[in-house]
Amino acid sequence: MLWVDVCQDGGVSEALIASLHSLHPDIPIVALDAEPDAAGALRVLQAGAAGYCHRLAAPEIFHQVATVVRHGGLWLRPELMGRVLGATFAVTSRPASVPAGLQRLSPREREAVLAVARGGTNKEVARQLGITERTVKAHLSAAFEKLGVRDRLQLVLALGRDAQLLPAA
Repeated sequence: MLWVDVCQDGGVSEALIASLHSLHPDIPIVALDAEPDAAGALRVLQAGAAGYCHRLAAPEIFHQVATVVRHGGLWLRPELMGRVLGATFAVTSRPASVPAGLQRLSPREREAVLAVARGGTNKEVARQLGITERTVKAHLSAAFEKLGVRDRLQLVLALGRDAQLLPAA
């Protein structure tokens, strides 16, 4: 595992993370920041980092980050998670722009994925779509498998990457 100290350096840190990730995709990268925010989280996660936290976090937090990342997860402070999901979804919600990955999903899976990408909980998505929470979980599991992602954050990041490849509407 690599721990990289990032700073507001005009993208140099993100380029370093992207290079390290492409050279050693099997080694997870955690970005440390003096002032973590949603924009910074989005930049380093899209560059290939698997975690993002304050450089002066408590030792227990570093241990938690290491455990999550070592097991293939993505780690962000809980309060940043919602902001990053919202910021990333803004990229994916351009009119007439369907991220390429969504084309592989059934219409109902797509509806569930988009509702989750907007920050909805399983319960909220179930209510919105008129289905059970269990059905929402089934749709998300199928979508995760089809899109090759493990969790909601990876899902939204993947949708954001796909949307950025498409021409603006």
